[in-house]
Amino acid sequence: MRDFEIKDITEHCYRGGTVSTLRDTMWGEFPAEETDKSGLKTFRFVFRHDPDKEDEGLPMIDNYELLELSVKEFGGEYVITLECSGFDGERTDRKILYYCCEKINVILCRYKGFSYKNVYSGREPFINEREQWYKPEYLISAEERDIGEGISVVMELYGEEPTIPDRNFGSYIAVGKYLKDGKVICESYTLPQHRMSFFDPIHHSNGHLYYHYSAGLYGAAFMEIDTGKRYVYVPEGYEHDYLSECGESFIVISVHYDIDSDLLACNGCYWAGSDEVFVMDFSDPLNFDPHMVRIEDEVFSDEDEYDDFFFARWEKDCLILKDYDGKEHSVTKARLREMLAEKRKG
Repeated sequence: MRDFEIKDITEHCYRGGTVSTLRDTMWGEFPAEETDKSGLKTFRFVFRHDPDKEDEGLPMIDNYELLELSVKEFGGEYVITLECSGFDGERTDRKILYYCCEKINVILCRYKGFSYKNVYSGREPFINEREQWYKPEYLISAEERDIGEGISVVMELYGEEPTIPDRNFGSYIAVGKYLKDGKVICESYTLPQHRMSFFDPIHHSNGHLYYHYSAGLYGAAFMEIDTGKRYVYVPEGYEHDYLSECGESFIVISVHYDIDSDLLACNGCYWAGSDEVFVMDFSDPLNFDPHMVRIEDEVFSDEDEYDDFFFARWEKDCLILKDYDGKEHSVTKARLREMLAEKRKG
């Protein structure tokens, strides 16, 4: 989330959308006309107040129609006015709420998930302008890790020698070398700040061994270790630019495969966002389907207000997630299959 600006209200239309509130948080969906105009789909505001002041927070409102929303600065505070209407089970309930706070954090979202167009053309787009540094004399550091099965991974950084104790500073390209029995079977290239940690190989149900590696900040790349074949998926919208027509894609940080279902749980986040989990069909690793499903929408309600949650483990019939407080949540594999089928249709 980022700091609020008045233009977040004045430059967009909220009237006709939906709104929910609870304590210090307000969230909802923009009306269709705003989505058509700007691409914005959802919003979330978090109101921060002085912890020494008594504050009861906002009442709980669930998916009301948003009639009017204004935020004004007065006396060093923000004054929020919210008018909305809904049905309380017996009658129409119209509310006008006033709330004051010292600070507001906001996120206005355009896109959730991967786009379904692979823009990878056989070479990482930044390599041409940086490959001049991929020479022995520009090698800054090399780190090797044995990941088992006769496979080792070497991550090399090339560039100018750093003048401060940060290996990314001064380096211009990161090269991953994947060795089997001491021989290089594949290389990958990425920006130094986007290189990933070392991972365990994936033993797939098809009998092959795969390795997840980084080809950039966005997308996912897998190498079939025994053949050297690989598949790189870089989704359209790979830059973290909320003004981009195709929005922003989910950043995959780590993957967790279930051999019984061929499902892959992907831990990651949106740029500068909270940790969460997506799941995809991984039955065909070298041509995987990019239609991923977001687990947060299935497991957690908006009222839960979890900032982060993570993959915990696969069990026989379900996926287990763990939230920031350590509490576990589950969703069945059957439901995940249904969600994936719905995603492909939609």
